[in-house]
Amino acid sequence: MRHFLEAEGLAHEFTSVYWPALFDTDYSLYIRQLIEDAPDIVVNAHWGLDLVTFVRQADQLGLFDDAQFMNFDTGGNYEILAELGADMPEGLVLSARHHLTWPPTQANAAFVQDFYARAGRYPSYAAEGAYSGIMAIAEAVRAAGGTADKDRLRQALETLSLSLPEDPEGFQSVMDPVHHQMLQAQAIGRTRPSADYPPARMMLDDIRVYLPPDSWPSRPAR
Repeated sequence: MRHFLEAEGLAHEFTSVYWPALFDTDYSLYIRQLIEDAPDIVVNAHWGLDLVTFVRQADQLGLFDDAQFMNFDTGGNYEILAELGADMPEGLVLSARHHLTWPPTQANAAFVQDFYARAGRYPSYAAEGAYSGIMAIAEAVRAAGGTADKDRLRQALETLSLSLPEDPEGFQSVMDPVHHQMLQAQAIGRTRPSADYPPARMMLDDIRVYLPPDSWPSRPAR
């Protein structure tokens, strides 16, 4: 984050940085200190139950009254929204690697609906990620003409480009052949009341979309 802010030339000041233990059950010490620090923005990197616990305690102690809370890793994951239910505050800035309501494409809607029909629940970002991984392997095997030639298979993976449920219209997920990272769109939004996907009571709205920069090292030309 420091590197990004400095690279973008954005004026900023870090008031404090805290590293609570994993699987902690009481974040009150950190939350009270954050309130005393009085930052404009709290950037949080908790996952899973740690995030659920932190959000519940932070809301009870009033951290969100004056600070904008952000979690870009898994804060917008459907499992988090469902687990918190009515305890998820409105107005938090969150993201995840897949969203039920974004992108508003036929492909994503079909994935969400088909998953619900088969599993009886809505997909988490991990479920969509597993689906995407299987699709990526299948596409690479198809492009390589099977699995016998490992060099061809490696080349197919390094030049992989395919459409996934999380891809907005006009964009395909592509592999960076040097770093072996999938370059994908990042959708960040704010929690707003919604009764469309119970047991979640909040979904993300006011979505802002960020595509991989053209300056990313070794990014394939579009």
